[in-house]
Amino acid sequence: MLFRIFKKKKIEQLKLPEQVDDIKSSVLMTWFQARNDLKSKIGNKGVIEELSKKPLNITFDNDEIKETILHGDINPFNTAYVVDVKIQTIHDKPVAYKVVKLHDYFDINESE
Repeated sequence: MLFRIFKKKKIEQLKLPEQVDDIKSSVLMTWFQARNDLKSKIGNKGVIEELSKKPLNITFDNDEIKETILHGDINPFNTAYVVDVKIQTIHDKPVAYKVVKLHDYFDINESE
């Protein structure tokens, strides 16, 4: 009987949906809307087409990442960013991406 309970629990664990707070690694993000104020906690929206075509709020793990992306020498609206993100949800619905790491970036208007 105990084995059956353990086996049932194990099967239920396998059926759990993917954890939404897992980090999505090396995804491509572009900006939809950005605020110029570093202290602003709202108004930054981006798109990660691999995850959703809908623009979602962007938050940052730390100010260094935010400064690099929004206040560097490049125009963020002409740039694609390779980032690691956590998907943040409310009532199981994605509402924001939290950028936890910046790997690379490149100009999306450059023709090769």
